[in-house]
Amino acid sequence: MGIKSNQWGTVSFGNQLDMTEEFVYLYNISAWASGYAIHQGDFDRMNGDRLPNSVKYMSPDYGGFTFGGVYSFGNVSGNFHQNSAWSVGAHYARNTFNLGVAYTQLNNPNGIYAFDPYAMIGAHTFLGQPTVTIDPAIGARTDLFSANPFSVDRQGALAVGGAWTLGNLMLSGNFTWTSIKGLGVTSYMKVYEAGASYNFRPDLALYGGYQHTRF
Repeated sequence: MGIKSNQWGTVSFGNQLDMTEEFVYLYNISAWASGYAIHQGDFDRMNGDRLPNSVKYMSPDYGGFTFGGVYSFGNVSGNFHQNSAWSVGAHYARNTFNLGVAYTQLNNPNGIYAFDPYAMIGAHTFLGQPTVTIDPAIGARTDLFSANPFSVDRQGALAVGGAWTLGNLMLSGNFTWTSIKGLGVTSYMKVYEAGASYNFRPDLALYGGYQHTRF
């Protein structure tokens, strides 16, 4: 639900995509190449994620430049901050070059979605805490946070991406920097990704790229 003006932009309400998806998601080469691949655990929200209970503003196009922001209310009685989130971003496109940047912050992300480190990245420990137990007899693993989400205070993700088109060839890349804070500890993830696509025909394209993650 929302209101749109060609002069002033669009204000909308509901379960909505954040600015990372609006302005940087399309530079995720791995998603284009396979339809399934995303950055590890989707901690940087490059998989096209939504924010619930949100109000969102998207600007009109000013000569190729657009910007926007969204705020998600936590819906926790007596606590305006808990489970809330916000996201801002901008995009510029001119001729064959385009560039996007966005920052999204989740407060208590375990309340926004099920935060399960073992299921998301296969880590046996996260922020200094064990995420699984292992049966010494048979080696069976039990995910400690499959039913109750891992408690995280804050998750912030900065994303930058760009693309340059040269005829049938498009060069593209992105960088994301994510911080996750909880239990008095902060962990950081950096993702570097670059690649290209080539259109042989309108119905045939080849994508390739390389992704490197440091956590």
